[in-house]
Amino acid sequence: MLTLTTHVLLTVLLPLAPRAADEPVSFQHQVAPMLVAHCVGCHNDQKAESGLNMATFARMLKGGDVVGEGIIESGKPEESHLIAVLRPDAEPRMPLKQEPLSDTQIALLERWVAEGAKFDGPSAEETPLRALVDPLTLLPRVAASAGAVEPVTALVYTPDGSKLLAARGLDVLVIDPAEKKTVATLSGHPGPIAALQVTGDGSTLVVAGGRAGQFGAVAVWDLKSNEKLREFRGHADTILSASLSSDDQTLATSSYDRLIKIWNVHDGSEL
Repeated sequence: MLTLTTHVLLTVLLPLAPRAADEPVSFQHQVAPMLVAHCVGCHNDQKAESGLNMATFARMLKGGDVVGEGIIESGKPEESHLIAVLRPDAEPRMPLKQEPLSDTQIALLERWVAEGAKFDGPSAEETPLRALVDPLTLLPRVAASAGAVEPVTALVYTPDGSKLLAARGLDVLVIDPAEKKTVATLSGHPGPIAALQVTGDGSTLVVAGGRAGQFGAVAVWDLKSNEKLREFRGHADTILSASLSSDDQTLATSSYDRLIKIWNVHDGSEL
């Protein structure tokens, strides 16, 4: 669930990343943030007001009790219920008991529908809309007034003891314990890291974490080249722990969403 602070920030800062005027509207980068900020809080897996569940794109297209699949008529914004209920004169007008969307935001949604209401995220059926939105990218950059050091949140040695992997912030430091120095930094993780696992032959590192209230994320790294092999997401909240099977073929992850998921390490598919 979005915190009140995050919700307010999203509401103030949307819409969104500027794009060229002739580019098609991106659902992932332009539409999803609006829906997450203004709609998903009342239309989700746990609380589907009027039968409308907007947890994923596919569920949203099914509509709700008031209107079914006509909620979005591809290419026809004037016939799409989603657009109609956002207009200032709608009764009831959505989002309920909130400030109405601006003319610019509604026009953007109309254009997206007119262009075919296309989905450009990872999976229309499985990817939560909240997982498409990274609130931190919307915040203004503010220069730090004092130095700060990220805490180490996970540690693991390779089986031969030649490398020590330390998670700190969004990075994993590859440390040579004999020389007592960092030899590489594995960066680009989408959220804080909670767990590290190394395969039995020491060739591969599995990194697990995510964003609280949004998604869990797993990254698989080649420790010989220090290159990311793949990244996959699941869970409705951050991953708290992870464990590899003895044959290094599967990964178990547990999350604050109170689920344990089993994954194929080699392709990221959920088993």
